[in-house]
Amino acid sequence: MGKVKFNKGFTLVELMIALAVLALLSSIAYPIYNNQAQKARRADAKSALPLIALAQERYYTANGKYGSTLASLSLDSSTLSSGYTEQGYYGLLLSVSVDGQQFDLMAQTSTGTGQGGDSKCTSFSLNQLGAQSATGSDSSNCW
Repeated sequence: MGKVKFNKGFTLVELMIALAVLALLSSIAYPIYNNQAQKARRADAKSALPLIALAQERYYTANGKYGSTLASLSLDSSTLSSGYTEQGYYGLLLSVSVDGQQFDLMAQTSTGTGQGGDSKCTSFSLNQLGAQSATGSDSSNCW
């Protein structure tokens, strides 16, 4: 009787099955990861808007009206003063009424960042009354 020969290693079929399983798991895991990362990045906007609103209230106390530009608010962060949130995922817009008695802050997703593809919460808004709103396909769950 001859010796029985045992092959060591993987066959091509076994490798293809392993790659198919890996591809399937990756196609499930990546969208979930991306969704969670976008949810976490929303904190960038949700923390910046109240900071700016607080700076607006300090400005109002000293001047009797709200500041018309972000630069006029003496914000601690130069990033906020330049019109972007701390991490840069959102662009900041400030609009003030003509008489300086009302303001509306908006943080809008910046293209070219990981947040640019966030269709669930595309922008966040906050006004002098503390009213919060958001836009996007799931805007009721943004704040």
